[in-house]
Amino acid sequence: MDNIQLQTTIAFSERLRDLLKSHKINRSDFSRSIQRSLPSISHYITEDTRPPMDVVIRICECFGVSADFLVLGRENRGLLPLNADTSSFADRLVRAIKYKGIRKNELARKINRSPQAITRYIQGTSIPAFDVLARIAENLTVSLDYLLMNRGKGELPPQIKNS
Repeated sequence: MDNIQLQTTIAFSERLRDLLKSHKINRSDFSRSIQRSLPSISHYITEDTRPPMDVVIRICECFGVSADFLVLGRENRGLLPLNADTSSFADRLVRAIKYKGIRKNELARKINRSPQAITRYIQGTSIPAFDVLARIAENLTVSLDYLLMNRGKGELPPQIKNS
Protein backbone atom coordinates (compact mmCIF):
# COMPACT_ATOMS: atom_id res chain seq x y z
CA MET A 1 0.00 0.00 0.00
CA ASP A 2 1.54 3.32 -1.03
CA ASN A 3 1.48 6.43 1.16
CA ILE A 4 -1.57 7.99 -0.56
CA GLN A 5 -3.53 4.73 -0.23
CA LEU A 6 -2.62 4.47 3.46
CA GLN A 7 -3.53 8.11 4.17
CA THR A 8 -6.88 7.93 2.37
CA THR A 9 -7.76 4.59 3.97
CA ILE A 10 -7.02 5.75 7.52
CA ALA A 11 -8.70 9.13 7.04
CA PHE A 12 -11.72 7.47 5.41
CA SER A 13 -12.08 5.04 8.32
CA GLU A 14 -11.84 7.82 10.88
CA ARG A 15 -14.42 9.96 9.11
CA LEU A 16 -16.77 7.01 8.71
CA ARG A 17 -16.54 6.25 12.44
CA ASP A 18 -17.18 9.93 13.24
CA LEU A 19 -20.19 10.07 10.91
CA LEU A 20 -21.74 6.95 12.42
CA LYS A 21 -21.23 8.34 15.91
CA SER A 22 -22.47 11.86 15.15
CA HIS A 23 -25.57 10.54 13.35
CA LYS A 24 -26.13 7.93 16.08
CA ILE A 25 -26.41 5.11 13.54
CA ASN A 26 -25.36 1.61 14.57
CA ARG A 27 -23.38 -0.57 12.19
CA SER A 28 -26.25 -2.96 11.58
CA ASP A 29 -28.66 -0.23 10.46
CA PHE A 30 -25.91 1.39 8.42
CA SER A 31 -25.07 -1.88 6.64
CA ARG A 32 -28.70 -2.27 5.61
CA SER A 33 -28.99 1.32 4.42
CA ILE A 34 -25.99 1.03 2.08
CA GLN A 35 -26.68 -2.62 1.18
CA ARG A 36 -23.41 -4.07 2.46
CA SER A 37 -22.73 -6.86 4.91
CA LEU A 38 -21.93 -6.14 8.54
CA PRO A 39 -18.43 -7.69 8.17
CA SER A 40 -17.78 -5.34 5.22
CA ILE A 41 -18.74 -2.35 7.36
CA SER A 42 -16.41 -3.53 10.09
CA HIS A 43 -13.56 -3.81 7.59
CA TYR A 44 -14.17 -0.26 6.34
CA ILE A 45 -14.16 1.06 9.90
CA THR A 46 -11.06 -0.84 11.04
CA GLU A 47 -9.02 0.23 7.98
CA ASP A 48 -8.72 -3.34 6.65
CA THR A 49 -10.55 -2.64 3.40
CA ARG A 50 -11.38 0.33 1.25
CA PRO A 51 -14.90 0.20 -0.18
CA PRO A 52 -15.52 0.23 -3.92
CA MET A 53 -16.59 3.54 -5.40
CA ASP A 54 -20.28 2.61 -5.64
CA VAL A 55 -20.25 2.05 -1.87
CA VAL A 56 -18.46 5.37 -1.27
CA ILE A 57 -21.28 7.03 -3.22
CA ARG A 58 -23.93 5.25 -1.12
CA ILE A 59 -22.16 6.32 2.08
CA CYS A 60 -22.05 9.95 0.88
CA GLU A 61 -25.75 9.82 0.05
CA CYS A 62 -26.58 8.20 3.40
CA PHE A 63 -24.86 10.96 5.39
CA GLY A 64 -25.36 13.84 2.97
CA VAL A 65 -21.63 14.53 2.67
CA SER A 66 -19.40 15.04 -0.34
CA ALA A 67 -17.01 12.39 -1.61
CA ASP A 68 -14.26 14.97 -1.22
CA PHE A 69 -15.02 15.23 2.48
CA LEU A 70 -15.40 11.49 3.03
CA VAL A 71 -12.31 10.41 1.09
CA LEU A 72 -10.01 13.43 1.34
CA GLY A 73 -11.25 15.32 4.39
CA ARG A 74 -11.79 18.57 2.49
CA GLU A 75 -14.68 20.39 0.98
CA ASN A 76 -15.10 19.91 -2.72
CA ARG A 77 -13.68 22.20 -5.34
CA GLY A 78 -15.75 24.08 -7.86
CA LEU A 79 -17.53 21.91 -10.36
CA LEU A 80 -17.26 22.25 -14.08
CA PRO A 81 -20.41 23.51 -15.79
CA LEU A 82 -22.70 20.54 -16.34
CA ASN A 83 -24.69 19.50 -19.40
CA ALA A 84 -27.63 17.13 -19.32
CA ASP A 85 -25.72 14.73 -21.56
CA THR A 86 -22.78 14.49 -19.16
CA SER A 87 -24.22 11.71 -17.06
CA SER A 88 -21.55 9.04 -16.58
CA PHE A 89 -18.20 8.96 -14.82
CA ALA A 90 -16.51 8.38 -18.19
CA ASP A 91 -18.27 11.39 -19.76
CA ARG A 92 -17.33 13.66 -16.88
CA LEU A 93 -13.74 12.42 -16.93
CA VAL A 94 -13.43 13.14 -20.66
CA ARG A 95 -14.94 16.58 -20.12
CA ALA A 96 -12.54 17.37 -17.24
CA ILE A 97 -9.54 16.21 -19.29
CA LYS A 98 -10.58 18.46 -22.19
CA TYR A 99 -11.30 21.37 -19.86
CA LYS A 100 -7.87 21.05 -18.26
CA GLY A 101 -6.20 20.68 -21.66
CA ILE A 102 -4.19 17.67 -20.60
CA ARG A 103 -3.36 14.65 -22.75
CA LYS A 104 -4.29 11.15 -21.68
CA ASN A 105 -0.63 10.05 -21.50
CA GLU A 106 0.30 13.08 -19.40
CA LEU A 107 -2.51 12.36 -16.94
CA ALA A 108 -1.42 8.71 -16.77
CA ARG A 109 2.14 9.77 -15.93
CA LYS A 110 0.99 12.26 -13.28
CA ILE A 111 -1.19 9.72 -11.46
CA ASN A 112 1.26 6.84 -11.91
CA ARG A 113 -1.04 4.72 -14.06
CA SER A 114 -0.71 3.31 -17.54
CA PRO A 115 -2.29 5.06 -20.52
CA GLN A 116 -4.32 1.85 -20.96
CA ALA A 117 -5.83 2.36 -17.50
CA ILE A 118 -6.87 5.89 -18.46
CA THR A 119 -8.40 4.50 -21.66
CA ARG A 120 -10.44 2.00 -19.60
CA TYR A 121 -11.69 4.83 -17.37
CA ILE A 122 -12.60 6.93 -20.43
CA GLN A 123 -14.37 4.01 -22.08
CA GLY A 124 -16.33 3.36 -18.92
CA THR A 125 -15.08 -0.20 -18.52
CA SER A 126 -13.32 0.54 -15.23
CA ILE A 127 -13.64 2.98 -12.33
CA PRO A 128 -10.44 3.64 -10.38
CA ALA A 129 -9.96 2.95 -6.68
CA PHE A 130 -10.52 6.03 -4.59
CA ASP A 131 -6.83 6.80 -4.02
CA VAL A 132 -6.33 6.88 -7.81
CA LEU A 133 -9.54 8.86 -8.25
CA ALA A 134 -8.26 11.37 -5.69
CA ARG A 135 -5.08 11.84 -7.77
CA ILE A 136 -7.16 12.25 -10.94
CA ALA A 137 -9.35 14.90 -9.29
CA GLU A 138 -6.29 16.69 -7.93
CA ASN A 139 -4.55 16.78 -11.31
CA LEU A 140 -7.67 17.84 -13.20
CA THR A 141 -8.62 20.38 -10.50
CA VAL A 142 -12.15 19.02 -10.10
CA SER A 143 -14.00 17.55 -7.17
CA LEU A 144 -14.60 13.87 -6.53
CA ASP A 145 -18.29 14.74 -6.43
CA TYR A 146 -18.10 16.05 -9.98
CA LEU A 147 -16.39 12.90 -11.24
CA LEU A 148 -18.51 10.42 -9.31
CA MET A 149 -21.91 11.79 -8.56
CA ASN A 150 -22.60 14.75 -10.79
CA ARG A 151 -23.89 16.52 -7.68
CA GLY A 152 -24.75 19.57 -9.74
CA LYS A 153 -27.75 17.64 -11.04
CA GLY A 154 -28.41 15.96 -7.70
CA GLU A 155 -28.41 12.40 -8.98
CA LEU A 156 -26.29 9.29 -9.00
CA PRO A 157 -24.73 7.85 -12.14
CA PRO A 158 -27.11 5.36 -13.86
CA GLN A 159 -24.84 2.37 -13.10
CA ILE A 160 -25.09 3.14 -9.37
CA LYS A 161 -28.87 3.74 -9.37
CA ASN A 162 -29.50 0.26 -10.68
CA SER A 163 -27.19 -1.60 -8.31
